[in-house]
Amino acid sequence: DAVDAMGNAFGEAVVTTSTGGKGGGGAQLTPKAHQVIAAFEQMEIHHAQMLITLTADFNAAMSRVD
Repeated sequence: DAVDAMGNAFGEAVVTTSTGGKGGGGAQLTPKAHQVIAAFEQMEIHHAQMLITLTADFNAAMSRVD
């Protein structure tokens, strides 16, 4: 599945799981998963900034077109 594919891509697990029982099971993100999420969030910020710059550049160029 996708979670296993991500773990394979990053060379280590991104989720740990525990089986159910009296206290119940569950899944936890690993430190690697938190690093990946933080890196993705930074990429989103840079992407948004780039789009703002490109839009402003395009609008400026278009304002000079007759």
